Amino acid sequence: MLLSDSFDACFISPLARSRRTAEIIWDSRDKDLIPDSDLREIDLYSFQGLLKHEGKEKYGALFQQWQTNAPNCSIDGHYPVQELWDRAQSCWERILAHEGKSVLVVAHNAVNQALIATSLGLGIEYFRTLLQSNCGASVLDFTPQPSGRPPSVCLNRLNQTPNSPVSAESSAGRKSSKKIILVCQGLLRTVLRAV
Repeated sequence: MLLSDSFDACFISPLARSRRTAEIIWDSRDKDLIPDSDLREIDLYSFQGLLKHEGKEKYGALFQQWQTNAPNCSIDGHYPVQELWDRAQSCWERILAHEGKSVLVVAHNAVNQALIATSLGLGIEYFRTLLQSNCGASVLDFTPQPSGRPPSVCLNRLNQTPNSPVSAESSAGRKSSKKIILVCQGLLRTVLRAV
């Protein structure tokens, strides 16, 4: 998946794990990877690096608010989800300004959520809704509009992974009670003829 696809540019998070993933996909292509600090993972300030049980022990109710109402949670005077959405919007300006027609972006779950949501005009209340699995790929199609209007955006694919979407396990670490798979019909390659 992605290894044989053609890309004109590749924007990456400056963090090592994203760079390594990008290097695997980018392989021997001629153009350089484009690091963008706005593609780094969400900033969690005092919570940074804590395991869940450590956050609960150290921050109690504030950590509970982060888990249940992250868009409205302030950590050390910052609203991490709003800052993430702002960074995603800023990053789109650079990505869309690039002359490439097919651009690869390699980042992190929360950043990818923010990129998808902001491209579709969705607010911070959609944080943790558009989950991205490790190595999951999402495709956004941008169509230019006349008179300098913003491009129209079509979410072509969301979180496509090499694994089956109907596995019995949880979804991105979250338990689900129902799994619905949408499949678009397609044309058969062979034509059936009545004899």
